[in-house]
Amino acid sequence: MGKNRAIILTVISSILGLVAILWGSTYSVLDLEEVKYGFPLIWGRHLLNTIVGPVDKWYIDYNSMIIDLVFWFGVIILTLSISLYKE
Repeated sequence: MGKNRAIILTVISSILGLVAILWGSTYSVLDLEEVKYGFPLIWGRHLLNTIVGPVDKWYIDYNSMIIDLVFWFGVIILTLSISLYKE
């Protein structure tokens, strides 16, 4: 029972981490439309429209991406170690 619980918690935390990293939120005002990716830190911005017209430009912050990955891998490892410790 304990190992099954650990596997289930690891899979759930992995899915949550993947969704959080790839989550996109749209920001739209009159002259700007963009999609921001990442949680808790925004590591990517996809600029779609400006006042000049449609554009397709990506801005990626690699430091924030690495911090996000380290954070979510830490959550996965912490969840796994806690669930295995409670056996």
